[in-house]
Amino acid sequence: MTDLPASTAPAAAGNPLVKGRCPACRGASLFLGNGGYVTCSRLDCPNPSAADDLLHGEAPGPAATEATGATDRETTTRVFAALHQSAERDVSCVITLYERWVKAGPPPLGTLMSRWWDQRLAELHAAILPSADQAKGKP
Repeated sequence: MTDLPASTAPAAAGNPLVKGRCPACRGASLFLGNGGYVTCSRLDCPNPSAADDLLHGEAPGPAATEATGATDRETTTRVFAALHQSAERDVSCVITLYERWVKAGPPPLGTLMSRWWDQRLAELHAAILPSADQAKGKP
């Protein structure tokens, strides 16, 4: 399989090509259509909006499932694997934070307890829900 687009018509029309494959027809034929929708340019695609549906959290239609050969069990397995990786990452971040707090010890004398707890809660929040920059891999 080549990653060359199935058609250069979207680019010629001023619509940028999108890297990746259409989940419905598996063609390297995605482009950014009017309104910002990711669309497949292949005329024989059973579900040209399948990629955009997935991006917006909607399940792909039966045509996309048939074209990729994915079964409900395979899809469920992939979803649970992704959730497991996410949960494992969160737990490891919390354990690392806990170990750092134990090493730091109690708050210094004269520090308001509420301020100290607020700082710990902010650190916990940042560890579990990283900012957009951290989620993209930026330091």
